[in-house]
Amino acid sequence: MFCSKCSAQIPDNSKFCGVCGAPIQTTYGQTSYTPPVAKEYTLAEEKESLDNFARFFKYERLAWKIEGIVILVLSCLFAGLGFIFFMAATAEEFFASVGAIYMLYGLLFLPVAIVNLKMVSRAEHYMNIVYTDAAAVEERAGNVGMIVLAAFFNSIALIFIIINFVRSKTEKDVLKSAKNRQEEFRRNNNM
Repeated sequence: MFCSKCSAQIPDNSKFCGVCGAPIQTTYGQTSYTPPVAKEYTLAEEKESLDNFARFFKYERLAWKIEGIVILVLSCLFAGLGFIFFMAATAEEFFASVGAIYMLYGLLFLPVAIVNLKMVSRAEHYMNIVYTDAAAVEERAGNVGMIVLAAFFNSIALIFIIINFVRSKTEKDVLKSAKNRQEEFRRNNNM
C-alpha cells in the first residue's frame, strides 16, 4: 500500500504514514487520506492583513496623486511656454518651431496626468472598501493589468501595486477567510 500524500510505501494495516504522518483510511482495499483542515484565522490576523492592503492602497493613491499633479503642472507649463514662444515668433521661424514642440509636449503630457488623477479615485475606492469587500480587494490586488497600467503611467505606484499583488498571492488563505467572514456577516444581516 502507498501513502496518497507522499507516495511512500507503507504496511497494509497502517493508520498513519510512517514518512509524512498523514492518516490512512482503508475502505474495500482502497487507500485514501483525510485532507488537512484549513487553518482558521482570527479576526486580528484578518484585520492585520487587510490593514496592510489598505496601507499600500493609500501609498498607491498618494503616488498617483503626486505624479498626476506634477505632470499636470508640467503639461500646463509646456503648453504655456509653447504659446509664448509661438506668439513671439513674428520675426524668426525658430521660435515658432520651439513653441510648437513645447505645445505638443504639453498636449502629450495631459492624458498621462488625467490617467494618474483618475487612478487616485480608484485606489481610494479600494482603500475604503478593504474591510467590507475583501473579494473585490483580492481581485484588484491580483490584477496583472494594474501592473501593466502602472508600468506605463506611474513607476512609483507600480511598486505598491506589485507589493499588493504579491501579498494577494501569498496571503490568499487569509483573504479567503476574510471573504467568508464578510459574506457570512452580509447573510446574517440581510445585506
